[in-house]
Amino acid sequence: MNLPGHRYYHLWDTNSNINGYPNRVGKVFPDDKVIIFDDEEIIAAMSYKSNRNWTLPAPRVSLITPNTCGNENPVNDGILSGNTEYLYVTYRLGNSSGFTNYLHCNYYMKMQGPNIDCTTSGSQNVAVRFGAEFSCLNYVEEIPANFTGFIADTFEILVQKVEGDIRPNSAEWKVIDFSDSLSATTVNGYITQDSLTGNTFVITQDLYDLAPTYDLSDYIDLTLQGSTGQTLNFGDEYYFYGSLETDIEATIYEMRYKINLGQAEYQNTTNPTWLPGTKSYITEIGLYDSEKNLMIVSKMQSPILRTGIQQFLVKFDF
Repeated sequence: MNLPGHRYYHLWDTNSNINGYPNRVGKVFPDDKVIIFDDEEIIAAMSYKSNRNWTLPAPRVSLITPNTCGNENPVNDGILSGNTEYLYVTYRLGNSSGFTNYLHCNYYMKMQGPNIDCTTSGSQNVAVRFGAEFSCLNYVEEIPANFTGFIADTFEILVQKVEGDIRPNSAEWKVIDFSDSLSATTVNGYITQDSLTGNTFVITQDLYDLAPTYDLSDYIDLTLQGSTGQTLNFGDEYYFYGSLETDIEATIYEMRYKINLGQAEYQNTTNPTWLPGTKSYITEIGLYDSEKNLMIVSKMQSPILRTGIQQFLVKFDF
């Protein structure tokens, strides 16, 4: 709980991170009876356009020295050659049979390049590994009617290299297909959890240079800017490219009631905590009809000291 302020509890899942602690996925506001999820993967799975109702674990990334290849060229150039270079990494599992074609993992890992100085030399590649966290990944010969989880026969890593500690550009992601490197460990052509946990995937400069650009619209139908031929269904998400200005096209009537207080009026209060002779403050104003029925209560933003001749203006719309 945070004090003072808006009370909340952290919301945790039962899956432990690498450090052994559970994963925080959101907040619970008991006073408002509201639960908010801010975990990127849960939010992605809750969108029907992602075409999946399971979450994907975050990849584990690290630096790795390039392979040696002889005396004439002892070390290949790595993809990161200094600590001012960063590589963003995520991945997607796909299915070529058409059963599902779903969104990439929404956890983005950032790896900083090596600090090259007089004691450290040589650029580094980036290694990608996974833990045993693919509990929904299945493999079947035929898809039954009561099938649960998901199947995948393609595995692709999405990467983007940036100069400086900045956010990646959404149009400059590259996709590297590692499906062939898993072919020896697949079952019935489908990727298993052991296939992913038993391999280390290395991102090299050559793979990065040859990789095609990743376009999300190739996998998920999105309404593009300037498009007029696509039809949205009820409840569809729509990306609005631009700004929107709105106005209430209705006639609004406003009543203003002016209240004048004389110097000797309303100097006392029935508040039991008030002591006679001390200062009094105005916190709200009530308007009554001719039969003493309360019609309107106007509250001050903060208490106002009652002093001398004062004037207040109460206004309301209808």
